Amino acid sequence: MPNCEGMGKHVMPSEIIIVPCTREKIWSIEPQRGEVPARGAYIKRAFARWRDHAENSGLPWVILSTKYGFLDPDQQITNYEARVSSAKSDPGYMTSLQEQARSRRLSEYDRITVLDWEAFEDLVKMALGGIASKVHLKKIMY
Repeated sequence: MPNCEGMGKHVMPSEIIIVPCTREKIWSIEPQRGEVPARGAYIKRAFARWRDHAENSGLPWVILSTKYGFLDPDQQITNYEARVSSAKSDPGYMTSLQEQARSRRLSEYDRITVLDWEAFEDLVKMALGGIASKVHLKKIMY
């Protein structure tokens, strides 16, 4: 990653956090609910801890959805059901995830931290291919 300090250009942080989605979503308790920001869609206690960790870290972070791929926390989403195993075996999803990783310039980060769930670590590594060594799993107590 080029050093752009002093040149008036934005310097990318060295780390990004990836928060896994969960099966438990707001629509299970509010089925009439329409679109919501991704950060508010997942209601499992573990997700709340992961989100809090990411928000308090001061680092950039995204949510990894098994339907939508990499999501900005405020990106609007609707209800869905997609398991990690289905996402891994779906060539269309994996191609989209690889394209999203490129467009988000994930390869430019020195460290890509995936919170808590090995299955999502595998998805990120598959999406990043040759730079999978930058991906690290971090367990969060909840």
